[in-house]
Amino acid sequence: MSSKRNASNDLDRAMQDALESVETREREAAGEMIEEPTVADSTASAELAEARKALEAKTAEMATMRDQMLRLGADFENLRKRSHREVEEARKMGMERLARDILPVVDNLERALQHAKGGDPVVDGVRMVAKQLLDVLGQFGVKGFESVGQPFDPERHEALSQVASPGAEPGSVVAQIQRGYTIHDRLLRPAQVAIASLETDTSASGAEVPPADV
Repeated sequence: MSSKRNASNDLDRAMQDALESVETREREAAGEMIEEPTVADSTASAELAEARKALEAKTAEMATMRDQMLRLGADFENLRKRSHREVEEARKMGMERLARDILPVVDNLERALQHAKGGDPVVDGVRMVAKQLLDVLGQFGVKGFESVGQPFDPERHEALSQVASPGAEPGSVVAQIQRGYTIHDRLLRPAQVAIASLETDTSASGAEVPPADV
């Protein structure tokens, strides 16, 4: 009986040892299985970090390129506006020079009409030509302005003489010798005028009021 009991105990110990050996191997295998994914995860994390850095670098590069494109667009727009202003200024200056050359012709026509008799077809033709010239100049912003009865303005008037003019406000324009003109609301040519002096007695001054420019 004792020998059978000993054999049974030996068998139980052998089975226990075998079971423990299997469990040990299972734990080791489980440990290996756990360690392998950890290494893989570390590699993936490193790759992800590298990808994130590359993406951030590309994003920064794109932002820099976008800023450069915006600056380039702004510079181009400023250049376009500046070129447009320069072309416009050159056009206006050319028109001003042309208008100054044409105005003496208009002045001569107006002086001739002042001494012409009405009802003459030739005079009517000259008057029509003068009007056409003024209309063409008006299309380019050239306009004449009246001065008689206005206070003398050194910005718009050129005083050629002072005359005693009873009833006129001293310093006011009493005669327009040559009409003044503006272009686009800027002075093109000042009006040549005679202004009323402080003298109220014409016999004292002896000056005569020049004929008005019509």
